[in-house]
Amino acid sequence: MISKTRSRKPIAVLAAVAVFSVYSMVVLASPSAKAPSGQLSVVGQVTINGELVVYGATVFSDNVITTAEKSTAIVNLSKLGRVELSPATDLKLSFSDKSIEGLLENGTARISTLAGASINFATTDGVVVVDGSQPTSITVSVVEGVTSLTTTSGIAQLHVGGTVKH
Repeated sequence: MISKTRSRKPIAVLAAVAVFSVYSMVVLASPSAKAPSGQLSVVGQVTINGELVVYGATVFSDNVITTAEKSTAIVNLSKLGRVELSPATDLKLSFSDKSIEGLLENGTARISTLAGASINFATTDGVVVVDGSQPTSITVSVVEGVTSLTTTSGIAQLHVGGTVKH
């Protein structure tokens, strides 16, 4: 009788630890604990943080996305909008629940957002700002260190030096 009791206690303790571990993993994996992410569509060679990626890869905030010559990428940010990268583009992309930010080294990025999503894209010589008051579609290009901005819809500002262009 005594040996049966002694063997049951350690088994009961191990079972309790296993149940606790499973419940703690479920809590940590809840949707509220997840960081915002995007879904990547690629054509050709695209890297995230220097690693070659394939269609359907997940993009997290602060990732550096690089497209090779003759390659493109589209980052779908669900409720925020999307970012399309043209060939030969280098972009550090950051985002939260209500904003898209980027550091565009070179190349072209087309950003489309829904109302409520702000945009702040820095380049080598300027900053593009959208306040998020309305849906917006813009194209930001950096060619040989010179930034250009094209607005398809919405209102955007290009800050270069001490001037602001709307």
